[in-house]
Parts: sequence; structure tokens; C-alpha cells
Amino acid sequence: MNIGPASQLALLAGNGGLAHPLAVVFGLVAVAATVAAARWVRDPLESFGWAIVASLVVLPVTWYHYPVALMPIALAAWTRRPRLVERP
Repeated sequence: MNIGPASQLALLAGNGGLAHPLAVVFGLVAVAATVAAARWVRDPLESFGWAIVASLVVLPVTWYHYPVALMPIALAAWTRRPRLVERP
């Protein structure tokens, strides 16, 4: 099942031939988002997380698998969270 944004917009427009050009556009947007995250997000883990999200958006696979792909980043962020209570 392909529910990537390019194929869905092509289906919505009623023109299957739009899928490929739209996929190119979404790929360029993902590259631009990755570059922007690398350049302007100071935290390396957050920057990497944004880059992963940008790359996942263009994949033509079912999107319910994506949270699993983000689990390592979420786990790393969770282990870095500030502690609310100091331990003795």
C-alpha cells in the first residue's frame, strides 16, 4: 500500500502521472528540511530526529511503521531528559 504524500496527492488530483513529479518535489523538500535541521537546530539529537522525519515522509510505504523507526531517537532523547528530582 502506497500512502506516501506524492501518490496520495496524485490520487486526489485524479492523475496518476503526477505521482513521479510530486515524489521528486517531496524528495527535494526532504533534502532541504534535512539541511535546515543540520544548519539551524543546535542539539545534534534533535537535528538528527528532524532529518529522519523528513526522510520518512517521502517513503512510499505505510506510515504506521514510522513510529517504530523513530523509537531509537525517542529513547535517546528520553535518557537525556532533565531529572526532576535529584537522587541522593
